[in-house]
Amino acid sequence: MAIIRAKYASRLPRQTPLLWSKSHDCGEDTPEGRKKFARGYEMLIQFVHDRQSQRDIGAMHGLRGARAAQLMRYAAYTWSDNEGIDLIHDKSVPFKNDDKLVKNLYAGLRFFAQQQFDMMAVKDRCYETKTES
Repeated sequence: MAIIRAKYASRLPRQTPLLWSKSHDCGEDTPEGRKKFARGYEMLIQFVHDRQSQRDIGAMHGLRGARAAQLMRYAAYTWSDNEGIDLIHDKSVPFKNDDKLVKNLYAGLRFFAQQQFDMMAVKDRCYETKTES
């Protein structure tokens, strides 16, 4: 969904499109599948265009954040298949896989800061012993 927000927000219409959506259970177009798609698409619009969080969207619809995200993914994949967009293999959003890099950078900075504090403590102890003598 981050890919849709970053790259395809301009292509995502606010009005729920009339798409043929398969129900996961039977593989046919059913009224339940259409309702599920419409609800998920409405939440997807709130996520992409209104920039609301999944938790907030779920709370407004009486769902958990994880269930709201699941319905939004269902609608996103249905919409993207109809538009000819391959969301599964689209890795072009640069910030999507950078969490490991940020964690390593933060750990390195914390290590460097700890070394600097240790060196300052050693210098401070050396200064105190020189002034006492």
